[in-house]
Amino acid sequence: MVQRIGAEGLKKLQMSGFDIHTIGCLLALAEIAPASDAFRKKVLECRSKQRSRRWFLNAVIEYGSGTNVVIDQLLHTRAGENILSLIIALLSVLDEGAVEVLGGIFNLLKTPFDHTPGISQLQEVRSTCVPLSRMMDFKDRVARTHEMILTRAFNRKRRFQYREALPDSDTMARLVILLKDIVTETAAGTKLVYYGITGASWVIEYSKEVLGLDVCFLDEGGDVHPIKGDYNTASVVVTPTAATAQQTEVLRPLASPKDILMSSERK
Repeated sequence: MVQRIGAEGLKKLQMSGFDIHTIGCLLALAEIAPASDAFRKKVLECRSKQRSRRWFLNAVIEYGSGTNVVIDQLLHTRAGENILSLIIALLSVLDEGAVEVLGGIFNLLKTPFDHTPGISQLQEVRSTCVPLSRMMDFKDRVARTHEMILTRAFNRKRRFQYREALPDSDTMARLVILLKDIVTETAAGTKLVYYGITGASWVIEYSKEVLGLDVCFLDEGGDVHPIKGDYNTASVVVTPTAATAQQTEVLRPLASPKDILMSSERK
């Protein structure tokens, strides 16, 4: 990457406050968010619109700040597109909380400290990607999905509270890792079940929009409401009406009856 961007690119990167080592650390997370082709194309389209609408700012202000070189370097590879998709899914709905989620992902993966960006660098990541994330409609989709769930899943009308649509930072970091496992799971039929209304809308949109997974949710009466695909093909099942502290559960297909039978050693 150093050879590709050259001395001028490194100078712009340095002026932005961004460390090239930070980009390498982010690219190492690429497999954690295997974004779908559709979402990656949408990111590229928004980036093209950003350039055309702000050509003067891109040429004058953003040229000096290094914003262009950071975003465009990430968009050069599939790994960069993946990590940028994840950052957009976080920044679109969170502010400073996005820094906490990224830090939490590094911690859960037990990444060595010398390969984990510091808080100041994660804040630079946030500042650099905020303009692009605001052009995406991810936040609006989460809001519409939350309203739809409140209307269709509950027998009684609930008050709309947008913050209720988002998991807390620790849960969001764990969900990113669990959903990555669902995407790469080789056994057909594996499902992630998410309980409760808090964070349900974000789980649905991140799974469907970013990762391209089939999703459905269950209403208060237990009826299935497909969002993408049906229950048989759904990799993510959300039960927003479940009043339980349990928030996630992975259901894997049974290979044989021995998977569910247990015998006692006592006669």
